[in-house]
Amino acid sequence: MMKVTLQSLLTGALVLLASCSQVTDLATPHKDQSPKCEVHGRVMAPEIIRVEGESVYINGYPATAKKSFPHHGGVVLNGERYRRFEFGGRVRDFVCADCDQAHDAWWKEWKARRQ
Repeated sequence: MMKVTLQSLLTGALVLLASCSQVTDLATPHKDQSPKCEVHGRVMAPEIIRVEGESVYINGYPATAKKSFPHHGGVVLNGERYRRFEFGGRVRDFVCADCDQAHDAWWKEWKARRQ
């Protein structure tokens, strides 16, 4: 029978926290000046964004995302951005408020069409 100690529990918890807290930082290379969104012309601010799921399962979504709201925050799907990320991971990247609004409106319309 395996003996579980407080030390082994704490070590396991720390390993789990460390693996969950990793963030791919894409914003730091732009530390001198925040970039502007190429679609909306708005100066962007860095945010932590979750990576959940795959965009290829939603017909037309990757092309629409790149054209209409390439810098939205919240949650990104793999295939939306210029590189792939760890599923369930987090990314620190620049976010455009207008892209956020366009993204939210697109999803609202998409969900309404499915009902």
